Amino acid sequence: YDQVIAKEVENYVDESQRKWVLKVTKDIEEALLLALKCFKSALAIYEGLGEAFSYDMEDEAENFKGWFGNALNIAGSYYIKRSASMCDQDFNLQDALELLITARHLLTEGLDIFQGLNQDMNCVILTTNLGMSFRTEAYAIKDKNEAELVMFNFDSLHYSFVH
Repeated sequence: YDQVIAKEVENYVDESQRKWVLKVTKDIEEALLLALKCFKSALAIYEGLGEAFSYDMEDEAENFKGWFGNALNIAGSYYIKRSASMCDQDFNLQDALELLITARHLLTEGLDIFQGLNQDMNCVILTTNLGMSFRTEAYAIKDKNEAELVMFNFDSLHYSFVH
């Protein structure tokens, strides 16, 4: 199927306009990141179409923004889950906290989108997931001993404490 899809893309899209190729992802993380990239590209296309054509693309672009916000929530939740699962075994605290920082960036971007769309219920969901990231961080720090905590670079946590 991949070859058929790629052939169709080649038939309709000039090669100079293609910046990436279709591929089978190796794991769920790569699939989520590729999905986010697709949503960003789709939003850029809709913004370009709105400028190129005389009709309003607002409703379609708003739908894509909502889907992108949901995808950001899923990706952020995935990183929280990965960090939490690390706490069930011997783990490196810095690795767990870096996953949580990534999750917060994704969730905050999604929250910004939903605030712009005035979708309060989705804002509540993302805010709840942000809270879960802080709860997971507290559990991870509590679970590790003081020696490892002292070696951690707290400057990277600036985002956590500001938001």
